[in-house]
Amino acid sequence: MSTLLYRGHTYEHQPAAQKVCKQLSYRGQEYNTCTEQQPADLHPHLSYRGIGYDKSLEAEEECRLRNDRQSYFSLARRIVRAQFQFADESRTQQLWQEVADRGMDVDRITYLMYGCQFQDDETAMLIADQEYQMKSHR
Repeated sequence: MSTLLYRGHTYEHQPAAQKVCKQLSYRGQEYNTCTEQQPADLHPHLSYRGIGYDKSLEAEEECRLRNDRQSYFSLARRIVRAQFQFADESRTQQLWQEVADRGMDVDRITYLMYGCQFQDDETAMLIADQEYQMKSHR
């Protein structure tokens, strides 16, 4: 067994305690402490301080799109810096290879590079991306 010294006290390593499931009753509601027995969608509509949090598929899709958009913005900015500001050919090739490896839309990256004058401006990038999305969905 290994020992741990923490704030002047010695602690012996112990095996993890076994999880014990309990059936609890509170104000007429029954609760089970085992997470594997709880439904996956226990609270589909949460609210905190007046802000609603929707766990629906639309909300998950919006979150995925937001993360996807940030990935495109980040890579476009990095390519612009490598290609135009630093003229680093090897880094530019690495970044374009990353675009290909991740299966990203090359035309979308190119549009963000050339269709937006200020890649550091989040609003300008968002407008350029929305323009590209409108043109590509026609």
